[in-house]
Amino acid sequence: MLFRSCCKSTLELPVSARPEKGEVRVLLSPRSPHFDFGEGLAPFMAFEVSPEMEDMVVELRAQTQDYVLGLSSTTWYVPAVTLIFLDSQGRIVPSTIGQPLGRRVGSMLKPLRIVKTTSIPINARRMVVTTDQRKFGQVEQVPAETPGFTMPVAGTFINYEAGIVPFTFHNAAYGELEVLIRARDPSKR
Repeated sequence: MLFRSCCKSTLELPVSARPEKGEVRVLLSPRSPHFDFGEGLAPFMAFEVSPEMEDMVVELRAQTQDYVLGLSSTTWYVPAVTLIFLDSQGRIVPSTIGQPLGRRVGSMLKPLRIVKTTSIPINARRMVVTTDQRKFGQVEQVPAETPGFTMPVAGTFINYEAGIVPFTFHNAAYGELEVLIRARDPSKR
């Protein structure tokens, strides 16, 4: 499939209404608008950002999937998601996304949620959720929080303690994720 850029500049990007505190589901797919943010054409969804949101934090949550194109596999995939902030002139506003962390959503048999967090920078007027072209297909490993659990094995039970374990996944071009906007933790100001 050949993709074309939706726009000539970042000022022309289609923008959704600004998400207030809360959660927004984003699906980045071949049907999403695509734009070249400097690393090649990538799907995106853009939101308005108001000055009142400058003291907020954005958390990206991508659920691991064990399939691509409907085919089940033993390889885990996560969209190579990133955030880009733009000022009122459409210029990129520098921001730093923290190291990703894996969080288990239930038991060991359930998928893992990969979480990335960043603060909304001063002067940001648009927030673009997109994928990082440089990471497509790359294998990444993150520390993952795991709950304790008990598993039956050969007529007995083995207890596994809660802790942090390495989790390996492949970066995908597309996927669904949650964008959570919340107040900054006062202890980290």
